Amino acid sequence: SVWAQAPVISYLFPAGGQRGTTVEVTATGTGLRGATQVRVVPADVSMKLVGSPTATTVKLAVTIASKADMGEHEIRFLTPAGASNRFRFMVGAIPEVNEVEPNSEPEHAQALSALPATVNGQIMDRDLDFYRFHAHAGQEMVCALEARSILPFIADAVPGWFDAVITLRDSSGRSVKTIDDTWFSPDPVLIYRVPEEGDYTLEVRDDLYRGRADFVYRLSIGALPTITHIFPLGGRRGTTAHVQLFGANLPTKTLDVPIPVGAPAVIPIRLASGLIPSNAVSFGTGDDSEATETEPNDTAATASRVSTPVAVNGRIDRPGDTDYYVFHAARGERILAEVIARHLDSPVDSVLTLYNARGQTVQENDDTPDPEDALRLHQADSRILYSVATAGDYTLRVRDAQEKGGEPFVYRLRITQARPGFVLRAFPDNPRAGQGDSAVITVNATRRDGFAGDIRLEVKDLPPGSRASEATIAAGQVSVPLTITMPADAPIGLFSPTIVGTAITPGGTVSVEAGGAEMVMQAFSLTHYPATREIVMATVSGGVFSLVEAGNRQGPLRLPVGKSVDIVVKATRADGRPGEITLRPVATARGIVVKPAVMAGTDNEVTITVEVAENVRPGLRTNLIITGTMRTLLRGAVSRVLPAIPVIVVDAP
Repeated sequence: SVWAQAPVISYLFPAGGQRGTTVEVTATGTGLRGATQVRVVPADVSMKLVGSPTATTVKLAVTIASKADMGEHEIRFLTPAGASNRFRFMVGAIPEVNEVEPNSEPEHAQALSALPATVNGQIMDRDLDFYRFHAHAGQEMVCALEARSILPFIADAVPGWFDAVITLRDSSGRSVKTIDDTWFSPDPVLIYRVPEEGDYTLEVRDDLYRGRADFVYRLSIGALPTITHIFPLGGRRGTTAHVQLFGANLPTKTLDVPIPVGAPAVIPIRLASGLIPSNAVSFGTGDDSEATETEPNDTAATASRVSTPVAVNGRIDRPGDTDYYVFHAARGERILAEVIARHLDSPVDSVLTLYNARGQTVQENDDTPDPEDALRLHQADSRILYSVATAGDYTLRVRDAQEKGGEPFVYRLRITQARPGFVLRAFPDNPRAGQGDSAVITVNATRRDGFAGDIRLEVKDLPPGSRASEATIAAGQVSVPLTITMPADAPIGLFSPTIVGTAITPGGTVSVEAGGAEMVMQAFSLTHYPATREIVMATVSGGVFSLVEAGNRQGPLRLPVGKSVDIVVKATRADGRPGEITLRPVATARGIVVKPAVMAGTDNEVTITVEVAENVRPGLRTNLIITGTMRTLLRGAVSRVLPAIPVIVVDAP
């Protein structure tokens, strides 16, 4: 029922499997009893429940299609209490084995008789894991570990993820290479050219020697094709990009990448030739013309001239290198200049400086955080938005903040007209509502390039009989809550609502679909909103009571500045069930106060008063979200949600 504990997946073991195989997986978490359905996206992986789920575990038979998408898949469970959080299940291309204890000492190292192989393991309390394998002279051995990419944030751990360290030892036990982080990623990739044939041992541990059951990992070992970096970092949509590849065990050093016209801003590319595909790397796309940095351009006097709009593919060639680009801008233009590097997994920590024709600095930026890139630990890309007051030549300088450089230090410099717009995220990505009840979803807007207008929201793809509240993210605001209300006879199960935001921008009317986002905690205090592939809503059994606003009001409720307005709320009690219901606001805008009210044990309606402060500006639009809570002997506190009440603040009469 809706008042039961929502299901949570804490981890999977193993956390992935090989294409074309069926594997047994155990999901561990809370509130899992009664799981009836597993949802997997993409659907080229199917999962079936095995046996009866307990409160903390669900056993699964996982079938992976022979051509399943490589990499991350999202899974969720449906229980009587709703849909679980998403968890990541990884699909690989090489044979897999599971860790076998005891392997916590070098002399007890688990033997890997055939390579390449992916090992699924766990670092338990005060644990070390050792693996032994045979390697031949001249081989480029790759040991790549996935841990944070499986579980990016852990609520009750510091720093908030499994921070893996791997160490390779030769047949004498001598350490030959240790890797903690790969550039800015906590997941280590160790590449080692074997000098002489023999048995080698790999140690896996946490950087702080911690251990716990959710420190799961996938360790791939072998002479694996591995791309460490590429050049260029991106290309124009509707064309084919010729990309140079750098790394180990690559059968070719180039790759032609067709870029679809409708490609997203970042696409994964991998080298698929041969029996084993390479790892995937990020590749940027855009609609502007493309250019390549031409040296020398290390000073303003030797700056490379470019015609805008353009995306320049460049490299910080050596430590201390700087790159200059000059372009012409007309008066009144709003110029967007941004370095795209860390977004594409480049180690460049950019600083971007804009100079006018007299060589004066008019703007500089080091880091611009991007809410859409919530998983990245160091948001190091630079961004400048500049309104041109005087026509003429302007110069941009790109440098690395840490004065590092070298072949992997590649970037894309985009110089174009600012295009005001927005991106939408909705959370939670797994709302739930009982039959006859409502679910609350908050839609957040990331406003781009100065866009500040209204965004009108519409919810589509709803089951028959259900309805969504009106909602507008008003000018200057970044979010609004809305509700989806289910009919009393709604079928139990999952569906995926679509939320679309429409706004008038300088470029015309724009409609944007909201992506899902989960709210996760890191290290006891930090909150993040990573993107998910979909919004999955669960309808669960109803009961006890439901709430509605009395009357047939049309349009938003008008709230005069400095005045108060009454709202009558009605309750429908299941089987006439008595019990005091306390109504409280969940979300209100600043300056709008909803006074709590209590509906007596046998009453079916109550009046709630809404007050508006004198300093609230007329024209403000928002939604009022009110919940009612009843305490019961058997089920404890039971809460229901009143369908959102759209309001608009108006001048006092």
